[in-house]
Amino acid sequence: MSSAVRLARAWMALDTSAIRGSVASQRRALASPAPLSDAWDQGRPLARRGRWAACALAAVLALLFGAGEAQARDWTKPTLTGAAVMNRTLTLTYNEALNEASVPGPYMFQVTVAGKSRAVAGVAVSGRAVTLSLVSAVLRDQTVTVSYATGWYITVAMIRDLARNTAGPLWNRAVTNTTANVSGPAYTGPSLAPLDGIPDTQASYSVPSSHFSAGGETLTFSVSANRSDVFVSGSLRYANGTVWFQPKKSCALANLTPPATSPLRIVITLTASDPDGATAHVKRTLNVSFLCPALTDAAVTDKTLTLTYGSLPAGFAPAADEFTVKVDGNAVALATTNPVSVSDSTVTLTLAAPVGANQAVTVSHSPGADPKTARFTDRAVRVTSTNSAPTYDGPAINLGVFPHAPVEAPYSSVYVNSPPGVNMPAAAFSDPDGDALTFSVRANRGRDVVTATGAGSTVYVHVRAACALRNVTPTLPARFETVVTVTATDPPAQPRG
Repeated sequence: MSSAVRLARAWMALDTSAIRGSVASQRRALASPAPLSDAWDQGRPLARRGRWAACALAAVLALLFGAGEAQARDWTKPTLTGAAVMNRTLTLTYNEALNEASVPGPYMFQVTVAGKSRAVAGVAVSGRAVTLSLVSAVLRDQTVTVSYATGWYITVAMIRDLARNTAGPLWNRAVTNTTANVSGPAYTGPSLAPLDGIPDTQASYSVPSSHFSAGGETLTFSVSANRSDVFVSGSLRYANGTVWFQPKKSCALANLTPPATSPLRIVITLTASDPDGATAHVKRTLNVSFLCPALTDAAVTDKTLTLTYGSLPAGFAPAADEFTVKVDGNAVALATTNPVSVSDSTVTLTLAAPVGANQAVTVSHSPGADPKTARFTDRAVRVTSTNSAPTYDGPAINLGVFPHAPVEAPYSSVYVNSPPGVNMPAAAFSDPDGDALTFSVRANRGRDVVTATGAGSTVYVHVRAACALRNVTPTLPARFETVVTVTATDPPAQPRG
C-alpha cells in the first residue's frame, strides 16, 4: 500500500472518530429543548467536511508521490557534513546522494574570502557533493565562509536529494581551507600614468613580467579592456613584456554602439595568474581623442533634401540604402536616378516625390563597414517647401459587406461580393493651397483578381467572376481582400495616398 493511501486512511480514521463524536453531540442535543432540526444540522456539516478533507488530501498526495509507490516516502532533508576549499574549488559534501539534475544557480551562493566577497563562476552537482567554481583562487590561511539561500519558487533549482527533499539554507558556514599556496602573484612595479592613444595607430607600453612576484611559480598573462570594441580586432595583446594596442579609425569610433564621445577613456587591465588560479592586476588608462564629420543641418524643399556637414573627406560617396527618409512617420523612397550626390560639405538626397509644407520629415544615416561620417537617427529636417500636399479628410471607407478596418485612409478592403462601383466624393480630399486635384486609383492585386479605375470623383472596382477567381494562382480563400488606394494629386504633382 502506498504511503499516500496509508496516510489518507489514517485521516479517514480520524474523520470517523469525528463523526462518532458528532453523533454523540446529536444525541445530547436531542435531549435538550432545542428543535430537532437544529440538532441534526450541528452534526452533519462536521462529518461532510471531514470526509471531504480526507479525500482531498489523498488525491493531492497520490498526485505528488504516486499511488503505486512501493515504499514509505523519505521526508528527511539532506544534511551538510563538510565544506572545504582548495584553490578555486569549494566543495559542499552532504550525507546522502543528491539529485544531479537539480543544480542551483551561482547567484544562490555567497562566498567570502578574508572578509571580502568572492564571486561564484559555476555550480555542479555529483554524488553527495556540490562543487562551486570561484572566479579566482584563495590562498592558504585565508578565512573562507559560504552561504546558500534556497529558492522561493518551485521552478527554481535547489539542492535536493533523490526523494526531492530540499537542503536547508546556509549562513556564513565556515569552510576548511586546504589550499597550499601561501601567496598569489603581486604587482610590484611602478604605477602607470594615463596614456594618450591615436586612432588607427598601433602603440605599446612596457610592463615586464619581472614586475610581478610569483613565489617561484610560472605566471600566465592576459590583457583586457573595459570596452574592447574600441580596438582593431586582435590588436590588444601582451607579448614579451609589452602591452600592444591599436584604436580603430576616428569614424569607426564615432559609430560604436553604444555611442562613444571624444575623448574616449578606456581602462586596460593586465592580469597575471599562477597555476592555482590566484591573480594580480595592473591597470592603465588610455585616452583616445577622435574627430569625425557630423551632421550640422538638414533641410528639404520639394524633392531635394540637403544634409550639411562641417567637412567631408575627399571621395566620399555614400550609398542610397544607407539613408532612411520618413514623411509623416512613413518611410519614403529616393529617386531611382541619381538619388545621392556629394558636393564640398553637403550631401543631397533626391526624393521620389516632393514634400509638402505641411508635412514632418526626419532622416537617418547608417554608414557602412568603413564609415566616413558619424551615424545619426531620425534627425528632424527643416521643411522649406512652399506648396502644401493635399490631405484626405473623409472617413475610412470599406467597400465590402464584411466589417474591416482599413490601414489608413483612403485605403479600402474589397471582397468577392463587393459592389461593382463605389462613389467617393472629391470633397473628402482638400488642398491647403486651393489647387485643383486630380485622382488616380490602383489595387494591390493585379487584374487576376480585381480592376480598379477612377473617373472624376468616382472609383470603380470590378471583381472577376467566381469561376475565374477559383483558377487564380496561388489559390484564393473563399473570402479574400484586396487594398485599393486612391491618390489625389495637386498641380505640382505632390501625391498623397
